[in-house]
Amino acid sequence: MTAGLSYVIPLVAMTRLLRAELLALTFVAILFALGLTGWFAAWLTGLPVIRLVRRNIVLGSAVMAAGILAGLALD
Repeated sequence: MTAGLSYVIPLVAMTRLLRAELLALTFVAILFALGLTGWFAAWLTGLPVIRLVRRNIVLGSAVMAAGILAGLALD
């Protein structure tokens, strides 16, 4: 359930935003979805919530930044 929701949140954000706000608010929506996915994983496994949410957000941000940098380098 949450895996599907983590895809829907950024997609809805991208369709509802103005062009100027698109990048920043999509980034925030993705971070929210990553946090939600981390919370769900912690709930399923019984592991500490903060640890899994932080891991998802930090690693997800790093992967997004690497993708943006790769795209800029190839542009």
